[in-house]
Amino acid sequence: MISFKNAFEILFSQSLKLKTQQTPLFEATGKILAQDIFTSRNLPAFSNSAMDGYAIASIESSYKIQGNLLAGDHSIPTILPNHCIKIMTGAKIPPNTIAVIPFEHIQTQDSYIIPLFPIKEGQNIKYCGEDYCIGNPLLKQGEQLNYASLALLASQGISTVPTYQSLQIGIFASGNEIKEPWEEAQDFHTFNTNAIAYHAILRDLGFQSQYLGILPDDKQELIGRIKDIDQYDIVITSGGASVGEADFFEEALQTLGAEILFHGINLKPGRPMLCAKYHDTLIFSLPGNPLSGILNLISLVLPTLFKLSGSLSYFTQGLCAKHKGEVHFKGQRSHIVLGTFDGKFFIPFQKGKYGSGSLKPLQASNALAIFDESVSTIYDNQDIYIISIPPLFTNLKNTIFNNSDKMKA
Repeated sequence: MISFKNAFEILFSQSLKLKTQQTPLFEATGKILAQDIFTSRNLPAFSNSAMDGYAIASIESSYKIQGNLLAGDHSIPTILPNHCIKIMTGAKIPPNTIAVIPFEHIQTQDSYIIPLFPIKEGQNIKYCGEDYCIGNPLLKQGEQLNYASLALLASQGISTVPTYQSLQIGIFASGNEIKEPWEEAQDFHTFNTNAIAYHAILRDLGFQSQYLGILPDDKQELIGRIKDIDQYDIVITSGGASVGEADFFEEALQTLGAEILFHGINLKPGRPMLCAKYHDTLIFSLPGNPLSGILNLISLVLPTLFKLSGSLSYFTQGLCAKHKGEVHFKGQRSHIVLGTFDGKFFIPFQKGKYGSGSLKPLQASNALAIFDESVSTIYDNQDIYIISIPPLFTNLKNTIFNNSDKMKA
C-alpha cells in the first residue's frame, strides 16, 4: 500500500506516445495544441479607431469636417490642417491622426465640431501591433484551445491547427452482481452506476470514452476480455481490485504480463485502487463502491489524463476556505471529505460521516477537501484548501493537500 502523494508521483511519471493531427478551427474547441504558434501578422494589422468618432491631426478648439471613413475603406486621406474626419470603429486611421474624439464628446455646429472635453494624444486609437507583433509568441504547445485562443488563431489567417489526438479511453464495469439499468435485476443485483458516472465526468471535462461492458468474476474470462485492450490509451474499470475471493483482476493482468504500478492507497475512501500498464495502455481499476471510485477518478485519474493528453494545465486548482465545524479522523491515513463551499466556508457533508457506497454525498456536494496522514482533527474556522466539483485545472503547481503544518487555527 502506498500513500496518496506517492500515487500522484507514480501517475505523473507516466507518459504516452501522443499522435498529432491537423484540426479545423471550428472543430478545435477543447483540443490540446501540439506545437508553439508565433505571430505571422501584426495584431492589429493596422492602426485603427477604437470608437465611432472624429480623427484629428492636432489639438484645436474646433474642426471642420473633411469627410467619412468606414471600416474596410482602403483609400485613406491625410487630415487637412484644422480639419477632422468622421470615422467608424475598426476603420484604418489617416497616417497623421493623433487622437479620435468620440461622438458623445463633441458638439456639432454646421459643418464643424467642437470638443467638449480635453483631448489626450493617442486616445481611442488601436495601434498596429499593439497586442502582438510579427514573431511574438502567440500560443504555447500544451494549451487547451478555447474561444479566446481560437480567435487569436483566426486573426492570423490560420484555418487548421496542429493538435494532439484525443485519448482513446475505454470503460469497464465488473462483477457478476452488476446489471445494466436496462436489464431486469433481482434483489441481490446492483445496477451499474459507475460506468455512466465515469463517462459523464470525463465528457464534462472534454474527454471522450467508450463503454466496453461488464467484466465477469472469472479469471480466464477476464484474460480473454482484457488481452485486446491495447487499442486504448486508457482503460478504467470499477470493482475487481479489492482483496475478495472473486477479485481476479490483478491476477489476470499479471498473467498477461502487465506491470502493476501500485495496488492499494492509504486513503479513505478509495483504498482498493489498482494502477497497471499493459503494453502502452494505462489501466485504472477503481473501487467498486460508487463514492470511492468517483472520488479516485476526480482526485487522481483526471489530473493524470490531462497530463497524458499533453496539456500544460494538469494541476488541480486548490481554493482557500474556512472549515465549518469540527471533524475527527481515525487511523493514520489520508482522507477525502465531501462538502459544500459557499464562497467562504467549507461545510462537510454530515460532518464527514457517510459510507463509501453512498451516492447522496456526491449529489449534495460541490467541493471536496483532501487531508493527509498527519491530520487527525479539523477545527472550526481553520484555513484549509479545497477542490471544486467539477475540478478546475491550472498550469501552476499549487497546494491541494491539507497537512498539520499548513493548517492554521
